[in-house]
Amino acid sequence: MFHVYRLDSSEQNWVEVESLNNQVLFLGMNHSMSLSAQDFSGCDRNSIYFTDDNLYQMYEDYSYGGHDFGKFSLEDKVVKLFNGHKIEKVDPSPLWIVPNPW
Repeated sequence: MFHVYRLDSSEQNWVEVESLNNQVLFLGMNHSMSLSAQDFSGCDRNSIYFTDDNLYQMYEDYSYGGHDFGKFSLEDKVVKLFNGHKIEKVDPSPLWIVPNPW
């Protein structure tokens, strides 16, 4: 489960965000970005797509269960893992390929 916050600079505090509206948030070790779901077909709005950021445990702990990556819907608070392939100790961990919108 994810919690999303935005900075309210006038009040100088963090405010929890309940919805990303039409945005899609991509989080990963190599890059994080927010894009419009309208510009990228196949992406679900109001969702967070994530890749594993626990790379260091892979080298330190042989009980490491493998990389996780998937999608979290802020609307229904459900995580869907994309583990269709066996990726226990893939090196490097999954990365986002960043599209060039220009």
